[in-house]
Amino acid sequence: MTLLSGFFGEQKKSSSFLACDIGSETVKCLAFSFSNGASVAEIVGVGRAKLMHGSARAGSIIDLDEVEDAVRNAMLQAVGELDEKVTSVVFGVSGDLSFGMTTTIRATRPTDSVISQQEVNDIFGKVYDASYDQVQNEIAEVTGMSDLEIERITSSVVYTKINGKYVKDPVGQTGQKLELALFTAYCPTYHIKALQTLAKKLRLNIVAIGSQMYALVKSLKYSKGDALDCVVLDVGGEYTQAGVVFGGGILTMRTLPIGGSHATEAISKNLGITYLDAEDKKAQYSFDKLPEEESLRVQGSLHDVMDVWLSGVEELFGDFTGVKTFAPKIYLVGGGVILPDVLNCVKNEPWTKGIPFKSPPEFSKLSLENLPKVMDATGRADVCDLLLPASLSIIYMETKGCL
Repeated sequence: MTLLSGFFGEQKKSSSFLACDIGSETVKCLAFSFSNGASVAEIVGVGRAKLMHGSARAGSIIDLDEVEDAVRNAMLQAVGELDEKVTSVVFGVSGDLSFGMTTTIRATRPTDSVISQQEVNDIFGKVYDASYDQVQNEIAEVTGMSDLEIERITSSVVYTKINGKYVKDPVGQTGQKLELALFTAYCPTYHIKALQTLAKKLRLNIVAIGSQMYALVKSLKYSKGDALDCVVLDVGGEYTQAGVVFGGGILTMRTLPIGGSHATEAISKNLGITYLDAEDKKAQYSFDKLPEEESLRVQGSLHDVMDVWLSGVEELFGDFTGVKTFAPKIYLVGGGVILPDVLNCVKNEPWTKGIPFKSPPEFSKLSLENLPKVMDATGRADVCDLLLPASLSIIYMETKGCL
């Protein structure tokens, strides 16, 4: 369940919707075709639009007019020649705009009494209170801001057990021991209000504002199974977010303020070219389209920033207090992963030796093959930076009760 669904008024029934990811440098928008009752969403359009440097920071909207123009352009590209007007949208949030964790509550109760909806709701309320306080403490520790207003955007049951056995719905059943694990994600109120304003300007109806890490992990469960244990590294423009997953649920998330834009800045500085030219140069380098000598110059420009990034990732793992051992499967996603140095760096450097993995870690990039609830009718969506907006379709399907 995504708690902001329906928050903005009754949604018009439509067979199409949009998923929008506002990054620090690019807006990515996917158009989906979806039939009520179906269990797969089909990508029917892809749109991208560049943002002026500085108009968004790690997804936070700085220049609303500039972001509005970029979202409109990306949306028009994605919608293309579709016959119907598409007005429903799911916005994704990640990095420092998304704070989330799984909270588990175990309750001992009268054996013969039937579990009521009110009893479950009371448990949810306790989880929400606990997770809210925990997120506020984390924000204060990381940013020093103890009064940042946040709102819950995503809430989903990871699992429910009665007397140690998994059940789909505890309501109406009996049992002495009730265990419930609930994932909750929060977003700063200022960003939610900015997205509301943006949607109003673009005449869009917000179906949901959801955690992209949650959407990705939820999507992965359909290919990897409920027993999914892994670490997800989302390398964005100005951040890297790590999510620790056990039993198909996100235990906790941490964010490092280093991403692909820092690699661009390093290339710009070392080669003496503009930021935009460095961005183009990085793209050519990533897709092996540069002459060998020029490619080596770009690679040399990245050494220092990759060292800093890897040290930061190592520190992230040290920040996950309460995790005794990490699952060895590490999945990489996000626009920054297009840079080949990212995967080479994590695979070849001995940084993992001081981290308690259950077995030697295995690294791999995710692809659309890992998202069985998504089909690509365009042939253009199976790239690292589009997997997160693609996974947002799972949130739309949840709001429609199709999962």
